[in-house]
This record gives sequence, structure tokens and C-alpha cells, in this order.
Amino acid sequence: MDLFWRENIVIGLLLVELVLCRPLKRRRFWWLSWIGFAILMFLVAHFFNGNWVWEDDQRIQLGAMLQTIPARIIIFGLSYGQMMCCYKLPVWNGLYYLAIAMSLQHTQFSIYKIIEEVLRLTHIANAVGVESILLDLAVLMVYLLLMGFIISEKKQIEIRGENRFVVILAMVLFMASETISMYLYVKDPMVNFGWTLVTTRTQDIFYNIVMLTMLYNLIGRKALEVENDALSALSRQRSNQYIFTQELINTINIKSHDLKKQVRYLKNNTEGTKEFLDDIESSVLLYDSIVHTKNDTLSAILTEKSMVCQKNEIPFTCIADGSGLGFIKELDIYTLFANLMDNAIEASEKVAAEDRSISLIVKQQGSFISIHQENYFKEPPQEENGIYKTLKANKDYHGFGIKSMRNIIEKYNGTLSISVDEKRFRTNILIPIP
Repeated sequence: MDLFWRENIVIGLLLVELVLCRPLKRRRFWWLSWIGFAILMFLVAHFFNGNWVWEDDQRIQLGAMLQTIPARIIIFGLSYGQMMCCYKLPVWNGLYYLAIAMSLQHTQFSIYKIIEEVLRLTHIANAVGVESILLDLAVLMVYLLLMGFIISEKKQIEIRGENRFVVILAMVLFMASETISMYLYVKDPMVNFGWTLVTTRTQDIFYNIVMLTMLYNLIGRKALEVENDALSALSRQRSNQYIFTQELINTINIKSHDLKKQVRYLKNNTEGTKEFLDDIESSVLLYDSIVHTKNDTLSAILTEKSMVCQKNEIPFTCIADGSGLGFIKELDIYTLFANLMDNAIEASEKVAAEDRSISLIVKQQGSFISIHQENYFKEPPQEENGIYKTLKANKDYHGFGIKSMRNIIEKYNGTLSISVDEKRFRTNILIPIP
């Protein structure tokens, strides 16, 4: 039984980690890494996690404490390494999941100890041996279903800026709480028995719930704020496009009304012909910048980028049918095509005027949405681990860059492929239609 209790923390961490990371993409042969790290965690728990058997000599207990704290830090480090080697996730996201796993595991164990002690104090049952182990595992499974699966639903998280401080703070507070609990047990072993145990463990649960709430809600609220900002930008853009379109139509109607008189005037007077034709051409170019795709969101973003291309003298060829994009969220459409066009425009601005060109084709191809985009470039984009990175100066801005495009495409089970030759950058996207 001592073997089980010393390694209980490892069992809890492994199961919590599996639940938390279930939505993440697994690396190739992930199970080999998972098994390897699990074995190391069990070995550390067995040989270094202190044996907390109370004896008259308090120095033995103090030694167990001094042995257990480093052992648990090593176990937590191995748990982090296991997640990073088994799943595809950024460094800070791994620390975020580790902080949640630590808190979930400790909360589960505290709930189990309270149930066990209450049953003993009320003479309902006195769980020992195998019965106690089964009770612990039952509490763990129920707890995972109630908490782990809820937290694991937050798939798209960005651990940036102040969120990193929150993650580190939560882990430091957790280890401080663990150390204080061990020290109190060394000073007075009776804190781990009777109603005192129920009280202290209830406090532990409260502290861990506070930390979980801080981690979950703060990062979730930050992501929601960014999403709301993007949705507001999308709404403003669509409103601006509508206003622009109406103003342009009114302008063209006025031009058409005056055109007959102006044509009759030109028949008899050739002076001012150039200025008049330039005026007509300007109106036509503005009208041509409006992109109609049968999808309001796609039309809005492509119209905006078409006007940017026109302003920067970048020829833009667009054949887009957005009628099949209804299953994709408006925000995702806006973000995906904004990234796609912004990267192309930025690259084209660095190219000589005669070589500038951007083309975009959006169409339904069988049971897929096909997106093909091409543009010329002066400097090839940077590549790291087979992934092309954005050339923007602000690489940390949420929602922009190739990484953001990949996240959106993978969200809809699509694929993104990029090819680069001497002068041309090609992006191909396929998204299955559900």
C-alpha cells in the first residue's frame, strides 16, 4: 500500500494530462515518449518521494519533507517534458497545461482524503488497503469527467504577455502551498487526521479552485476580448463597405446622368478630353475594387484588400465564389483571408512595380473548398522547422501570420501547403465541406 500512496501523484498527473491534452495533435510515435516519461516519473516517485511514516524523531519527517519537495519538482518537470514530446503545442501552452494538471491532481487527492476521513469519522466505513485505493481511483475518474473535460475544451489559447506571469504565479503559489502543508504535518502530525484534516483539505481545495479559476477565466477572458475586437473590426469593415458601395453607386449614377451631355460636348469640343476620361477611369476603378463573392464577410475583406492593392499599384486578380463558406465562422473567414492578403501585399510592396501581381481563386472543388493564392516576392520568407513565418515586424500580434492561418484551417480539418520558387510564393488551402 505504501508503494501506491507514494506514487499516487504520478497516477493522477498521467490521467489528468491525458484528459487535458486530448484535443491536441499528437506527435509521431507519441506513445513511446509517453511510456518513457511515465516510467521515469514512477521511478522518481518510488525512490525519492519521501516515506511519510510518523515516528517520534521529527528529524525523520523533516528529512522526508526535504526529499519529497525536490522529487515532486522533478516529477512535475518530467510531466511537462512528456506533454512537449507527445503533443504539438508551444512552450508556454505546455506550462499552462502543467499548472492546471498540478492543481487538478492535488484537488482530486484532497477530495478523496476528505471523503475517506468523513466515512471513518462517521463510522460508515473505514477504507483500508484495496478498498481505499478503489475509492481514490473512483474519485479521480469522476473528478476528471467533471473538471478535466470542461477545461480541455479551451483548444485555442494564446499564452502571451501578462498571461505568462499568471501561469508562473499559479505554479509558484501551488508549490508554496504544498511546502507549507508538509511543514505543518512535520510540526504536528495530527493535522492529517480527524476533522482537522477535513478543514485543511477543504482549504486546499478552495486555494486550488481559485488558481484554476484564475488560469481558466483570465486567459479565456483575454482570448474573448481579442475575439470581440476582431468581430468589431469585421462589423465596422462590413458597414464601411456598405457605405462605400452606396456612395460609389450614387457617384456612378450621377456620372451616368451627366454622361450624355458630356458625350455631346466632346463631339463638338475636344478640349478637356483627357481630364474628362481620367475622371471616368477613376470612377470605374473604384467600382472595380468592389469584390462580389456571394459571401458578405468574404466580400468585405477582399474589397478592403482590393482597395489597398489599388492604392499601392498592385494588380489584383480575384475569382472568388464564397457561396460554400457558410459552415465557417465569420471571424475565421475574416482572419484567414486578412492574413492571406496582408502577407501577399506586404511581399508585393517590396517588388519592383512591373513585377507586382497578386492572384486569388476561391471555389468549391467537389466536397472541398479550394483556395489558391499567388504573389511575387523579393526576399524569400523565413522557414523554421518546415514552417514559413510571417515577415511582419510584430510577430506576436494575435490573429495575424501563417500560424494563425494554420490554426483556423486545422480547426476545420483542412490542409495548408506552401510552395516557393525563385520569384513566386504559392499558397494552397483545402477545407472539407461537412
